[in-house]
Amino acid sequence: HHPELVVFHIIGLPGITAESAYNHFSNPASEVSAHYIVKRNGEVWQCVSEFDTAWANGSVSHKNGVPILPTNLLAKQAFQTGVRINQISLSVENEGSEYEDITLAQYESNVFLAREFSRKFGFPIDSTHFCGHNEIKKLKVCPGHLSVGKIISMANEPIVSFSTVTFNTAKIELP
Repeated sequence: HHPELVVFHIIGLPGITAESAYNHFSNPASEVSAHYIVKRNGEVWQCVSEFDTAWANGSVSHKNGVPILPTNLLAKQAFQTGVRINQISLSVENEGSEYEDITLAQYESNVFLAREFSRKFGFPIDSTHFCGHNEIKKLKVCPGHLSVGKIISMANEPIVSFSTVTFNTAKIELP
């Protein structure tokens, strides 16, 4: 599947650091991964190729055995047609806690990624193609205080250069 949706996350548990997330993703038993991690200082780590499936977005929430449909249109359509949401989405984890906002450097790096995804995969930077994890899995607090609307707004402003964006492309090999 071709990426159509970008889902923003906050690391939260099992710790709030990029390193704790990386270690968690590196453990095959965790059965979780993400395409990118954005550190508090704005550094971006790529963990999974954009052309491979990462396992961060999961499936929809259920209450009393009944699915709670995603509020994001693309995620909802994927679920209703039997397509796994992870197959059509890219995941961006942000270092931090669901109880605090991310840093300006993180917002700038997320904006950089949003613009790159839009350019590379040909979809607009809007709330249909960019969402928070809680718009898929309704019982999640992730991405906490991170504002997807702010990322979308900043990404649609005239192009500026961000000096804080640096990449570490070490990929995590998962089975």
